[in-house]
Amino acid sequence: MSSDITEHSFYSRRQRRKIVMLVLLLLVLAVLAYTALYFSQHRRLPIPGINTAAQLEPPNYLFSITASGISSSIPKPTGVAVSQDRRVFVSVPQLGVIRVFNASGKYLYSFSAVNDGARKALTRPVHIAIDHDSELWVADRDNEAIYVFSLEGKYIRRFIPKGGEPQWAPLAIAFDDDGYLYVSDVRSTNHHRIFVFDPSGKRTALFGRTQAVTTAEEAPGAFFFPNGFAIDHQGQVYVADGDNRRVQVFDRQGKFKRFLRTTGVPRGLSTDAKSRLYVVDALGHTVDIFSPVGDKLVEFGGPGVGPGQFQYPNDISLDRNGRIYIIDRDNNQVQVWGWPSAGLPAPRVPASPASWGLLAIPLLLLLLPFLLRKRTLVLLPDFATALVAEERARALVNRRWRWITPEAEHELLRGIHSDGVDLAELVRPEVHSDSDAVDLKERLALDDRTAIILVVAKRAKALFTEDSEIARLATLLGVDVYNHEQFLERFAKKK
Repeated sequence: MSSDITEHSFYSRRQRRKIVMLVLLLLVLAVLAYTALYFSQHRRLPIPGINTAAQLEPPNYLFSITASGISSSIPKPTGVAVSQDRRVFVSVPQLGVIRVFNASGKYLYSFSAVNDGARKALTRPVHIAIDHDSELWVADRDNEAIYVFSLEGKYIRRFIPKGGEPQWAPLAIAFDDDGYLYVSDVRSTNHHRIFVFDPSGKRTALFGRTQAVTTAEEAPGAFFFPNGFAIDHQGQVYVADGDNRRVQVFDRQGKFKRFLRTTGVPRGLSTDAKSRLYVVDALGHTVDIFSPVGDKLVEFGGPGVGPGQFQYPNDISLDRNGRIYIIDRDNNQVQVWGWPSAGLPAPRVPASPASWGLLAIPLLLLLLPFLLRKRTLVLLPDFATALVAEERARALVNRRWRWITPEAEHELLRGIHSDGVDLAELVRPEVHSDSDAVDLKERLALDDRTAIILVVAKRAKALFTEDSEIARLATLLGVDVYNHEQFLERFAKKK
């Protein structure tokens, strides 16, 4: 009988172990599923004990508004404003014209004509703004005037304040929630100042003087090329004091409140529904976002000519859906960004040793695909031919590498066998995005072949070629580039 009890106890223990193992496995699978779902929604891994709701995901690059022809070109654009129906208005000082696009970037129309005495057209439209009556206001610096148009481009009037128009050279303009107009004047070195007008055109405030400072906290209320405004829902007036490399904050009467330090040269400003401040940094080639109390939340962009990169950005505007339109001046375009669709606050993960232990296993499992995946590398036939000439084609064979080339280039590899390697078999043809290729072709004035190669290389971030010009362009786009000598020296074992 004791043997029966012993056998029963053995099976009971074994069953308990199975149940425990099954429960642990289910827990691990549950945490793994949670982690995978979290990562798919937020593009980051959950960290136990940290409330990630306080963190801000940067917006994503969506597309660029570029010229489709000479009549829609926007060389060195300066200002941008978006209407309620999401038409995008872009000022082009070089051409003395306002270009208009729809929310998808399709060109609609342009306008420039005014009826202002001897002046019959805009001369140098810089910044623009849309008022509460859906009229477009254009600061024309060379004409020393502010002109008002309908959104269809019909000239309405020249803005003449009550009491007479001052001698000024308007630069930045903006409206607050109550319809007050803010204008920066940079007519002379002694008159860098800010005007404020009520909706009737009566001046309610005038403040500021010209001074170049050496420290960000020096001379509050002094400006050196104030070239951007933003007014939040609490009535705080942000002024981009560009050449002094800072943002100053005032109340509506022009009383100084505080400085907001920036790392580069602030230009365009905007605020969103949450009173977050967007600052275009022309020298840093980024956009910085600050909380209402001045804490930097996130930045996005970076220098370059590729998608999501800027070359001296200048102005910014937000539409009613929260999309962000940024003047990418030296890339001759307007970039459009949007917030991630899964931008909801992340759930809080309890801080405990058990939670760390449970997360460790799925985190390791999540890393396995990245550790085991093959690295995609782009080669061109000239690179392959150079390796064949040195009888080193075998150096391309590596189970961790996946070689690709644009479809049109792949045809040039057919029939090439060397050192036991069939290059057409080893290297796979890769399709490309026609829209990306067309965009790159137009922006960089490229031929079709070069644009396709660069689009494929940009996606893989590694290109192997002997062509020095393609290598130069790829490097500008942030691609790692190697010729056959560099490849053999860095990646291949010497014979």
